[in-house]
Parts: sequence; structure tokens; C-alpha cells
Amino acid sequence: KDIMKMRLKISQNYVKLVSDSGSMGLVSGVASPLRINAEVSGVGPNFKIKFQVENLTQSPMLNLGVTYDYDFSVFKMRKLCHSIPCLIPKIGYPFEIELMNIDPNGTCLLYTSPSPRDS
Repeated sequence: KDIMKMRLKISQNYVKLVSDSGSMGLVSGVASPLRINAEVSGVGPNFKIKFQVENLTQSPMLNLGVTYDYDFSVFKMRKLCHSIPCLIPKIGYPFEIELMNIDPNGTCLLYTSPSPRDS
């Protein structure tokens, strides 16, 4: 039941992000756009988030770093950052992270970044 609530909350936040930004999963960096898709897999308290990152430019990207922002009192991660050695244009790069809910009550708090309209 808790995992279903978490998946619903993630879906709602994704829809809000897409409707607020109109980006359909695009993350714009300083130099280049990326497309990032994420899927939650598993039943709590341990679960995975599977990512697919795609370079939307015409040239390769090298040595990218991925960091995560989450509530350390609710979740524990084995790896706090991830390195992507090379992103070839138009080819997805899959990776996953493992999360564990460490809250004694099984709380499912998700971080959501403020929309551009809130600033």
C-alpha cells in the first residue's frame, strides 16, 4: 500500500513538473540538453529508481556527474553520486540507484523542486 502511495506521489510530481515547465522530461544544463526518464521499481522498504539519460545534442558529452537530493532522515542510499563516462548523441544510458526507507514509521516523503512559477 505504501509503495502505491509513493508511486502515485511520484507520478503526480512528474505531471506537475511537466505541466509547469512544458519540458517533457528535458533537463537543460548550462551547455547541453538531456532527457531523463525515471521508473520506480520494488516494494518498500527497499526499492530502485531506474534512470535512462539521453544526450539530445549532436556531439558526445564526457565525464558527467549525477547527484541526488533527498531527505536523509527518511531514505538511505548506497551511492550518493553517479558518474556517466560518455553520452553518445541520441543513445540512452541506463543506470539505477538503490534506496532504503529508514524511517521507523515508513514515511514516504519525496523532494520536489519548486516550479519556476513559485519563484
